[in-house]
Amino acid sequence: MTSPSVAACTLATLLFTMSACDTPPLKIVYRVADGPGQDCGTADCAEVDMACASVLHLRILSPSDPNVPHISICVDVAPNANRDLCAIGRIDLEQQELPREILEVQVTVWPRDAVLDPETGLLDCSRIPVEFDATMGFPVNTSPGPAFGGRAFYYPGDTETVVTLGCTDRQSINACSANDVEVTTTVLDFENLPLLVSEQVGDELSLAIGEPELVNEDYVLNSADSAVLERTVIRPVPAWGGGVDLEFVRSACIQVTEDGAQTTTTLRCKDTTPESPTFDHAGLRLPKPTLDQILAAMALAAFPEEGLTIGIVVDEAGNPVGGQSVTPTAGTVQYLNAARTGLVANMTSTNGIFVSRDAPYGTIFSAFMGVENAAAKAGRVKGKVTIALLQFGQVVE
Repeated sequence: MTSPSVAACTLATLLFTMSACDTPPLKIVYRVADGPGQDCGTADCAEVDMACASVLHLRILSPSDPNVPHISICVDVAPNANRDLCAIGRIDLEQQELPREILEVQVTVWPRDAVLDPETGLLDCSRIPVEFDATMGFPVNTSPGPAFGGRAFYYPGDTETVVTLGCTDRQSINACSANDVEVTTTVLDFENLPLLVSEQVGDELSLAIGEPELVNEDYVLNSADSAVLERTVIRPVPAWGGGVDLEFVRSACIQVTEDGAQTTTTLRCKDTTPESPTFDHAGLRLPKPTLDQILAAMALAAFPEEGLTIGIVVDEAGNPVGGQSVTPTAGTVQYLNAARTGLVANMTSTNGIFVSRDAPYGTIFSAFMGVENAAAKAGRVKGKVTIALLQFGQVVE
């Protein structure tokens, strides 16, 4: 026996082994509601938009014991090129053995923000209980509710179980613009690489994202051309992110601003394209005492209005690497001495730090150690410190 089929679009087929070897496997087929109830207005999953980051929740349980499911899966849905509901058909689930009995299959699709635990940063699809209509099998009495959902029953011997997904709250998964880029980021600490900032430091930071642009021979990143990132995880490791309605042409920068007087905003940047739906890159906090120390070593009484690049060469474990010559694709490089009291020529000292006053934004800074290459995009942006983190081995994103 299967649930009523009100659409002909098969999104995915999932197989689960039953405990009796002579029983056909539980075969789950997803379809789209195109009829009474939570009508999606189409039978074609490609016509059901899913612009925002989304999560699939699949539960298989015994109706007699609904609180202890045999299977409960809560996974991110990787967006497809068209950002539509067909994307859930690409989720590959591990086969598991189930008892040979009547089973209830529940499926919901959520906006990611709705099921993200802000304390842990982990997905928790059970944080919002869902009830299903006894007749149509669609979610009811839930606020907020899933974007899509449905349930069906498996009876031993069924060749397939069709789960029809109704459009419960379709708009919730399209509340972000179709042009949104989903951004996820954390913040590294310049003085404690490769560690991320603590919860306490995170409370003092504001993050944004944007792409510097050339204006009258200077690269600038104004607030009007950037988007503020919300704090998504409080502890133990702070994180920020969200959907931003910006189009990045060649690159994007995570901007970190620390509370306090006379602090200078830092940028950490990497290449991207207008077609990329996601941007995952760590920002970098440069403590004000560290910046003041570097400016003094450069014999600068104040931060240069035109901006400055500060870089550091580190190994795979995040330890500074001395004896490295850094090559920029434009401009020049100087190096801090070991005591951070002045500049030296030719190569990094034991602290691995280098600076550039004249390299324009978009410059690639590179260092070589044997056959290994460490590189980063940075360069001068007006009023800001652009950080070039050159790491051999595993690159810190």
